[in-house]
Amino acid sequence: MLIQPPMLQHSSSAAAPDSGNKSTPTSSRTGFIAETCISNRMLLEALVFLEKMSIENNLTPNSVSWSALIGGFSLNGYDKEAIAMLYKMKVAGFEPNARTLASILPACARLKRLRLGREIYGYIARHGFMSSPFIVNGLVDLYRRCGDMESAFQIFSKFSVRDAVSFNTMIAGYCDNGDVLKAKELFDQMEPEGKMRDLISWNSMISGYVDNFMFDEALSMFTDLITTGGIEPDSFTLGSALGACAKMGSLRLGKGMHSYCIVKGLQSNLFIGGGLVEMYCRCQDPETAQKALQEVPERNIAIWNSLISGYARCNQTENIQCILQKMEDDGFKPDDQLKLDKNSSI
Repeated sequence: MLIQPPMLQHSSSAAAPDSGNKSTPTSSRTGFIAETCISNRMLLEALVFLEKMSIENNLTPNSVSWSALIGGFSLNGYDKEAIAMLYKMKVAGFEPNARTLASILPACARLKRLRLGREIYGYIARHGFMSSPFIVNGLVDLYRRCGDMESAFQIFSKFSVRDAVSFNTMIAGYCDNGDVLKAKELFDQMEPEGKMRDLISWNSMISGYVDNFMFDEALSMFTDLITTGGIEPDSFTLGSALGACAKMGSLRLGKGMHSYCIVKGLQSNLFIGGGLVEMYCRCQDPETAQKALQEVPERNIAIWNSLISGYARCNQTENIQCILQKMEDDGFKPDDQLKLDKNSSI
């Protein structure tokens, strides 16, 4: 007989269709959020249930079942649970295989568990698993997230197959840790080594320049992308380029970027719309920022906050009350920081 976890038992009856129910757009959105939460809870309960059934009771566990549990937890973001399961696996007398280790490394990376990662690296080296590109890239990602770029580069140089994934991981690591020049060196090495630069490569460099206050370089690279890169920029690319214009305070360049977004039909994207609002506000043009906001059909509180803070910075306090009313009509209430910005400007 198939035994179901309690959450799965409940969900099977709850999921029965009701032909008399017709959802509205609002209920669809809230339903999606609720379903996502239920799915996550179901996953966690199912994994815990499976663990109890197969490991703590009379069923005989093996390395495959342990790996499946660890991989399930890690893949779905239950990083602490995945690591705890690895310890239980060792206590039960089972050794992790390459698949298990490839699953646990992302969990260590996201939690920035550098010490544990080094212990796992030692185990990997002793057991001859460094031939797996998944493990090598996982180790590179672990070290770069923990800020140890020296170790990341050693593994990349010695063991990596030097594919686009490993190059992108190293480029992102150098950018995140403030060494954009080293990131650019690797970026420039990709083509001579026969590795295709993808959008991740370009986005990492552009955002890396912006994060490290190298705005001219960011916009120059954006220009290279759209003229010679042969790749269509996405909302993240354009958001980074708009961030460079905003931080430079260049209304001329920002308007040029806005025109490009309109040509591509992306001005209604929330991420890009937020970037446009922020750019115009920083360039002392909150009226155009408000027009950019109106182009975004699905707004959030962050984009409203940017607009109101922009009016406050420009000392146009007479318009703030009207914007606040529009914000509330849109279904959002000002948060504490926004109230502070408003009051400080009056």
